[in-house]
Amino acid sequence: MVGGAQWALPALASLWTAKTSKVLSIVEPFEWEFAGVNDLLAQRGVRMSMQQQADFGGIDPDRLQDSVQFIEDVLRTSPDAKVYVHCKAGRGRSAAAIMAYLSTPHGDLSSGPVNLAVAHYIVRTSRSHINVGSNKINDLHQYYIREVLGSHHFWEPDGASTAARLHIEARERLWKAQDLDDDIVKELLDAYKDELVAAIPPVDKEGFPVSCPDFSNKAAGNQSRTAHTFCNTGHTRQRFGGLRRLASK
Repeated sequence: MVGGAQWALPALASLWTAKTSKVLSIVEPFEWEFAGVNDLLAQRGVRMSMQQQADFGGIDPDRLQDSVQFIEDVLRTSPDAKVYVHCKAGRGRSAAAIMAYLSTPHGDLSSGPVNLAVAHYIVRTSRSHINVGSNKINDLHQYYIREVLGSHHFWEPDGASTAARLHIEARERLWKAQDLDDDIVKELLDAYKDELVAAIPPVDKEGFPVSCPDFSNKAAGNQSRTAHTFCNTGHTRQRFGGLRRLASK
């Protein structure tokens, strides 16, 4: 379930039990305090996870990872439970977290992941007024490349812009067509998938990037960090070891 904090959460909390419901809150502390349900949830034994994230901007890929992990943990320990995922209005931060979950392989929990454009469509069919804008799209792509494709390399700025454009075009065409078999939808989704995969650099037999920049030259290193962020904080040979690589996708 995706929703907001201010109005729906207090009403729903009175109906929840420790067995049937869990709460994932992606809000700022003052937003949570305004909802005023902390004591009620504690009294009813409802498990919750607080992911602090400011509104009106991007969403930290680490917060997305923690959110996905929380939902997975809940569903593995309580398969019949429902997870209420909320932010302030239930339009941006919470929608992005659900998109991250739907795009992530979960092994025993689902039949298979979908890409982020299709994930947006799925969420939008349930909550038509979601608003996942460009900042959140870029952060979702960083999450996807790191956690799903297993790479710490991201695009140059032009590549990131292309991926964001293809994401928006694919999801909007899908919303209009309401059909995954629509020819234009399939063409856009294929191009989108190719752009995401292009974010992964070639690696040698030991799993290291073959074109990792040489940080011994300070000027060159700074320039390389601007264009490529797959070598973290000066490490010139960082192995790629993502948790959920889709090797066969």
